[in-house]
Amino acid sequence: MARIRSLKPEFWTDVRLGRLPTLSRLVFLCLISMSDDEGRIEGDAETVWHFGFPRESVEDVTKALRTLQECSRIV
Repeated sequence: MARIRSLKPEFWTDVRLGRLPTLSRLVFLCLISMSDDEGRIEGDAETVWHFGFPRESVEDVTKALRTLQECSRIV
């Protein structure tokens, strides 16, 4: 179950994230909201899509997740 999360100010100055498309950064925020206390998430792009991006395409969310993985922000 998702819990209330706080963002550290460093999120906004992260150079790697700052270079990413807006949707990728929003997906990263969504993942923070979805994660458990250890930062783990069970799911795939469709789960993330259902949780936070029903107005976007699943393909766009998949691409955003791939982008986050390529810049070493998710594993």
